Amino acid sequence: VKYATSISKKYKKVKVINRKSRIGCRLIKNEIMKLSNSDVLIMLDADVIPINNMFVEEMVKVIRHNSKVSLVGADTLPLSANNYFEKIIANSHMFKKSIFCKINDADTVYLCHGRARAFTKNLYKKLKFPSDCPEDAFSYLFAKKHGYKFAYTATAKVWFRAASDVNDRKSQSDAFLLGIKRLENYFP
Repeated sequence: VKYATSISKKYKKVKVINRKSRIGCRLIKNEIMKLSNSDVLIMLDADVIPINNMFVEEMVKVIRHNSKVSLVGADTLPLSANNYFEKIIANSHMFKKSIFCKINDADTVYLCHGRARAFTKNLYKKLKFPSDCPEDAFSYLFAKKHGYKFAYTATAKVWFRAASDVNDRKSQSDAFLLGIKRLENYFP
């Protein structure tokens, strides 16, 4: 928090929201969208690291080059694995991503990761994440339902840590499957 506060003092366009207690990812993202007034809003999960200092430019470039695009998904790369299980999961991620990139010119919910996305103002000002389903898939399906375009970019990349044990992976899989059921309430 001290580091973020010092950045916000140096760069006046950076605003730090310091919560004393956690309120949940969806609620804070809803608050950020409500408070923001920028033409493009980039949201990163707290557990990712942009690979280079051109990440923001690469995300925004997609929107600048195609004014019909309102939602951009970044490329996600697993960090080097710490154990054999994590290596399997990381390789699985890369394999699935290679398939997803071939579906519908990479226009698929599976490439709209919550890890790193960009939204245009005309989309994020209409979007409100419900508390009961995955907000990344919700943002993609909401955009599609309301006529907004999605684009995936392989030039804006973030590192993430893959699940390193069976329990972590099972928890992720259970949440994914439950999320599909809950999304059906909004997008039959």
